[in-house]
Amino acid sequence: MSMNLDRLVWIDLETTALDPGEGFIIEAGIVITTRELDPVYRLDVLIPPPRHLEGSAQAILMHAKSGLLEEADSRGTWEISDVGNAFVRVINEKGAAGSPLCGASVHFDRAWMRVFMPHVLGLLHYRNFDVSTFKILAEMQGLKLPEKREAHRVIPDLEDAIALARWARDRFGVGAPKESPPWVGPGSVDE
Repeated sequence: MSMNLDRLVWIDLETTALDPGEGFIIEAGIVITTRELDPVYRLDVLIPPPRHLEGSAQAILMHAKSGLLEEADSRGTWEISDVGNAFVRVINEKGAAGSPLCGASVHFDRAWMRVFMPHVLGLLHYRNFDVSTFKILAEMQGLKLPEKREAHRVIPDLEDAIALARWARDRFGVGAPKESPPWVGPGSVDE
């Protein structure tokens, strides 16, 4: 599958554990952006946790403190299969098939999707656009990063990831059209 960079798929999952075999997805969100990082679609859904809640004590406590567990339990109406189907529909309708999976620490979300939403991954490129790389580079250079909310909720987390991508683009020119780098010359592979 060729990579589509005209529409980018940003996905975040909130879970009750770090390992997909030990917990459940309780909130899922998707944002589709243009290549200029302007949102064109967003959806967040709550998935009620099972009555016998499993997962890591740290994740469960974090989501209990934020109110997410109670909200997912009282207002969650989605089944995980319906979430995957909705994501597939949105990706297709918005022309985003072939996008890399975008977000922060996307290896985590990709691992959960491999178990619970493999049909969504089937529409995405195998590459990741992980803004965590920009965070590490900025910290290495002592640069001040944009403020990040510690909400551990899908839409604020996705908005923060997109904001970090914009910051990196504006700071480093990543993703901005520019002239060929100085190392590209006659006979180079890039020509």
